[in-house]
Amino acid sequence: MVSYTYATDAFTVGFGVDELTNNGFDDLGAEAKVSASLGAATVSLYGVYDFDAEEGALAALVSADVGPGTLSAYAAYASGVSAYASTAEWTVGAAYAFKATDKLTITPSVNYWDSLGVTGTVDQWGAGVLVEYNVASGLDLSATADYREPDNADGTWTGFVRLVRSF
Repeated sequence: MVSYTYATDAFTVGFGVDELTNNGFDDLGAEAKVSASLGAATVSLYGVYDFDAEEGALAALVSADVGPGTLSAYAAYASGVSAYASTAEWTVGAAYAFKATDKLTITPSVNYWDSLGVTGTVDQWGAGVLVEYNVASGLDLSATADYREPDNADGTWTGFVRLVRSF
């Protein structure tokens, strides 16, 4: 991937070109981002395009500091199946990143996905919680538990535990 990002305190714009298949330059994608901070709120728009599939996607994210955390709402639309979107034509969701302490953040979230109408995809909803803890400078521990229920089947639980070291 090759990208360029210009950022100031209140405004960010970026553009990138990505090789999507790792098979040379057979399948290229373009990615763009525009973000603006408006006081306590930030509005971001993202766009992607898969040249091989001739399909794209757009996403919008609005976040604002509310109480001891950050409330976010987002929506996305995909024109069809591509390297960027394979199951949902559109999705909406919300999350609240509660800053419990300087080291602990707890983020519950909810989502709804509308299927693309391709075989094997159905509308579904989900909810989850992400817990992140800063163990030490540059060392973060995170864990998540997520529930997802498609319209045509029983729900399933997934999750992970991750330890990340940054230098």
